[in-house]
Amino acid sequence: MNGPLISVIIPTYNYGSLICDALKSVVVQTYPNWECIIVDDGSTDDTAETVKQFIAANPGLAFHYVRKPNGGTAAAKNAGIALAKGAYLQFLDADDRLSPDKMRIQISAISSTRAPLVFSRSVFFMASGGEEKYLDKYPAGYLGSETLEGTTLISKLVRNNQFTISSPLVETLLVKKAGMFLEGLDSNEDWLFWFRIALLKPYFVYDGQKASFSEVRLHAGSAMTSNHKMALGEEVVRTQMHELLFESKPTHYKEIMGLNADLLALHRIRLTKLKTGAGYVLKQFAGNPFKNYILLGKGIIKLAARIFKT
Repeated sequence: MNGPLISVIIPTYNYGSLICDALKSVVVQTYPNWECIIVDDGSTDDTAETVKQFIAANPGLAFHYVRKPNGGTAAAKNAGIALAKGAYLQFLDADDRLSPDKMRIQISAISSTRAPLVFSRSVFFMASGGEEKYLDKYPAGYLGSETLEGTTLISKLVRNNQFTISSPLVETLLVKKAGMFLEGLDSNEDWLFWFRIALLKPYFVYDGQKASFSEVRLHAGSAMTSNHKMALGEEVVRTQMHELLFESKPTHYKEIMGLNADLLALHRIRLTKLKTGAGYVLKQFAGNPFKNYILLGKGIIKLAARIFKT
């Protein structure tokens, strides 16, 4: 077949009722040279039976089902990476979908730009009673919508995750060089993953094509709706970012580390870890009030919001 092999990796845990939508979105891809690795992370529902029936109903297609003991989504993704034969990786959560032209458009963009990673827009939807409703999950400008490189890319990733897990198509060798996913971290693990890759190859291309997108399902069981879990994951990610920036020392790393330290402190105030969060903010303000009065104001707002919620 023309074009490099793409390995689609679908980690799943108890998504037997939804995973067929994800698998169908792979089948209808207009780019033909793919394999799809479904990693069952110890599901206790009918996931195994559902996936095996789907594969049997689609003979001749390169679906591979593997089952492992439950270890979390990061470990499941790493298991898929270890089995992947493709030159590029496409991650897809078991409750999400890809647009039919996504992989074709992105492999073409990689070929023309030589970028290590190409990403698309993401759209969010909810399904209820047989109907689907599309909605805005994040404010405009939150997710990446332009080609990012160098200090700009790294700084934006420090501010917030720029991509959903299924948005990018990325080089397999680069993923392995970056260290893959941090196992044990099962919320915001993709954020840290993209950050590690950006430190190695800080050039991510936005394909900008209307026909290229990932569809992210919002429902009660999705990781994106667990605010507390996501918040705890963010603290781990920001702590890891600090260490990685210190080790790799990219351009303007001191300024970026300072930005991350400020955001980590504000986040800790949100988590009511006042000794480390508020303590940092007050120390920064005392050291340079003119420079850090905005940081102090943000800290007060975060603290007031947390008091109001409790």
